[in-house]
Amino acid sequence: MTSMLRSKLASIVLTFVGLAPLTASAGLLTFQGATFSSSWAGNTMNLQIDADPADLTGDWASALTIDSIAINDVGAVSSPSDIFLAGPGTFGGNINGWGLNANGCQALTGGINHPCWTGSANLADGMLFSFTFDSGVANYTDTPHLKVRFLDESGKKAGSLLSMDLGPSVQVPEPGSLALLGFGLLSLVGLRRRRV
Repeated sequence: MTSMLRSKLASIVLTFVGLAPLTASAGLLTFQGATFSSSWAGNTMNLQIDADPADLTGDWASALTIDSIAINDVGAVSSPSDIFLAGPGTFGGNINGWGLNANGCQALTGGINHPCWTGSANLADGMLFSFTFDSGVANYTDTPHLKVRFLDESGKKAGSLLSMDLGPSVQVPEPGSLALLGFGLLSLVGLRRRRV
């Protein structure tokens, strides 16, 4: 009976291991009262921006909206359809510019590996931008260089353009992995108690 129980337990654990990723990468950047955090799930990078206008400092203190976002150093990007963005406000769709500077996204005339999107979203905590990479994009990295342009109430650039790496990536346990570890430990304790 014990070997049958162990066999069933092993098959359950292997099933969970096959279904749940063990870790995810996460990057973190805080600048002038705004926090940018990234995480990866398969070929999708999720970027959360916490930028409540009441919390912004420095030359971003007058910022109310975001109108451009770019991610650099993300792999071999050659076509506007290589990365799809789902975001807040009017942000969304395929790449619509290459490179971001103080004037916004530049025309799609070059600058491969500097994808940029324009849109409009009011600043708030919990803004989520999801970048999904086409399977043909090779060597995408978990530490992209982020560029963001904020605007003030008159529609002019508020302060400096953010242009920074998303911080060092650290391995973060997924909730499924933690649950699997807890289940395994409880099972071992249960088996040990039965023997005693």
